[in-house]
Amino acid sequence: MNKLNIKPENAFLCLAGFFGILFIFITPPFQSPDEQEHFYRTYQVSELQLVAQKENEKVGGYLPKSLKDIAQITMDDIPFHPEKKASIHTILSVFKIPLNASNKEFTEFSTAIYSPIIYIPQSIGVLIGKILKLSPIKLMYLGRISNLAFWILSVFVVIRIIPVLKWTFFILTLMPMSIFLAASLSGDTVTNSLIFLFIAVVLRIAYREEKNISRNNFIFLFFLALSISMTKQIYFLIPALILLIPPDMFGGRKKYYLSFISIVLLCIFLAVRWHLIARDFIVPVRPDISVKGQILYVLENPMKFVVAAVKTLSSKKFISHFVGQLGWLDTNMSWFFIIPYFMLLFLVALTEYQEKIYINMNQKIIISAISIATVLLICLATYITLTPVGNDRIHRIQGRYFIPIAPLLFLLLYNHKTKFSFKWKELAIICISVISLIYTIIVLIRRYYI
Repeated sequence: MNKLNIKPENAFLCLAGFFGILFIFITPPFQSPDEQEHFYRTYQVSELQLVAQKENEKVGGYLPKSLKDIAQITMDDIPFHPEKKASIHTILSVFKIPLNASNKEFTEFSTAIYSPIIYIPQSIGVLIGKILKLSPIKLMYLGRISNLAFWILSVFVVIRIIPVLKWTFFILTLMPMSIFLAASLSGDTVTNSLIFLFIAVVLRIAYREEKNISRNNFIFLFFLALSISMTKQIYFLIPALILLIPPDMFGGRKKYYLSFISIVLLCIFLAVRWHLIARDFIVPVRPDISVKGQILYVLENPMKFVVAAVKTLSSKKFISHFVGQLGWLDTNMSWFFIIPYFMLLFLVALTEYQEKIYINMNQKIIISAISIATVLLICLATYITLTPVGNDRIHRIQGRYFIPIAPLLFLLLYNHKTKFSFKWKELAIICISVISLIYTIIVLIRRYYI
């Protein structure tokens, strides 16, 4: 049966552009996780202050007082209080508050530990706004718009060039949590985009008909790998996916392993280098949290840590956070939506394949090793820095942390045995995504305005 000739990248471009803009303006200012702190760091990067400051055991920087003023006014104790609604009148009123860039005060924000790379798109929007002498709230919206634009462009390229799982990426990137983050100031947007791009480029090179890797492709791959290592250091193993590319494409095993070792070592160096810079800015979030104590506990009780990780990752709460726990994780979506959407991701990944492309067992072993190691790194980092010593569950770990590595799991499901297709399959996927996004809009409106 002939399929409809619908290109997933074009469908994504239309839906992400339309609904992304709606998300930007329907979601009240600073109503995604830590968005006000992402705003402060974005402004700081737009001033070319790449490393934060520390003063009186507080971490942050000297920023215009108006930034904090508009955040306090518009947030109005709404986070974590679903019964409280946003006021359109209040939001409109802060448009009149001028920037007053010279009136600065020390502003504390925990996002000071993050690399400036994940704030480049947002800071470009803010910089344009400063040149146009716009008010701080307009700077915030410009930051959101530029972040969304970067994400849409990146994912469009990903879906276009990746040789497999195009519709799986389509569903994953239009998932409520994915597009909600993209329409905010979150630094996760850049991290996710870079990792998706790296995976797409690696697979495109690995399964292309040409038997050698071009200099331009290698330079781009090298650039993406280094950028990933400088975003969030827990993802520094992702560049090891270069092992999926056959050695012959590098001109022999010697050049292959030399290229691999060079990339991995440089990525580790950059990740460690930024950690050494940022470690002085890490402040315990609770008095009962001890990084040193937790490390000793894990070394003495490694299996208890593994059990804690399994308990946490297998919980319903984790799945909800992955698909769509919006706002400050205080905006719930129905389980009658969450579970089917989660299952749809796996169903499409299991049944989507290309006739001439096979992922062999050795490649799946590489993907599995990198996936498991990265999952453990995410769990370990959160357990050490955000969880009381010896706790049987990992605190404050969120499903969205695993969105960038989800494609690796879907690649493990890729096969030629579970074939399922029908003429309207692509159209059905698009319709499901449209319904999902409309439902998400309704959830946001009910949470913040009704």
